[in-house]
Amino acid sequence: MRRFYFLTVFLLSVVNTVAAQLKSEVNECFELTSIVFRLAGAPEYVNYDILSYANDIDRCFKKYDNHKLIHYVKSLREDFFCKILQRKYGRVVEDSSKVKKAGFSNKNN
Repeated sequence: MRRFYFLTVFLLSVVNTVAAQLKSEVNECFELTSIVFRLAGAPEYVNYDILSYANDIDRCFKKYDNHKLIHYVKSLREDFFCKILQRKYGRVVEDSSKVKKAGFSNKNN
């Protein structure tokens, strides 16, 4: 019984030490890309899993909401979804309002 207790305490301390040494790091290029797509309203980048981080991003970068890069990303997404609709239904979708009606629009438009 003593051995079991000692082994359990030892394993828990090893696991705790290993877990304390893990370090999370994000490449700045990926971070900036995700911020741009978040500002463009891409649903896959708009999440609030870490609310304080999301609020910091919104507060810090909201002033760039009308930057030409954000508009460019929005147009890229609309063009992409127009092509998806074209493949799915076999016709060209030139009017972006049809994309919006299909549910593929950016939320910030």
